[in-house]
Amino acid sequence: MKAHRIGALLSIVIIVIFITTNSGVPNASVTTDDRRVTVLKSSYCWNEIWRQQCVDYISPSEQIKEKGVVPTVVAPQSKLQIKFNKKPTEEISISVWNNDNIGEIEFVDNTITAPKERGVYIYVVSSRWSKGSASYVFSIEVK
Repeated sequence: MKAHRIGALLSIVIIVIFITTNSGVPNASVTTDDRRVTVLKSSYCWNEIWRQQCVDYISPSEQIKEKGVVPTVVAPQSKLQIKFNKKPTEEISISVWNNDNIGEIEFVDNTITAPKERGVYIYVVSSRWSKGSASYVFSIEVK
């Protein structure tokens, strides 16, 4: 009887650990010169054991504005490092918005380089995992 209880308790602990470590859309972080940049989770589609969910957010510039995100001030050509709490299974794509102009940028060794030109830039980082895809938004101001 005691062995059954221990076995049942161990099974519950394993299930809880599995669910808490394998659930949810991954988080992204961006740092520059040891400073954190505010990153917003944006549109995503994610499959869990118990549910499938797709969320579609407003445009990145509207999302930044609505959440009151102040762009992080950086020097021209600063390095910005992007990390995820779960490693993506496919290539990461990054686009940049500046005055409604959109372009793809190079991403090498989890790092991007800020532009030379002054201005406010909004970045959209997109990636895929085995359970789905997600995008993230952040903003910098080059001064």
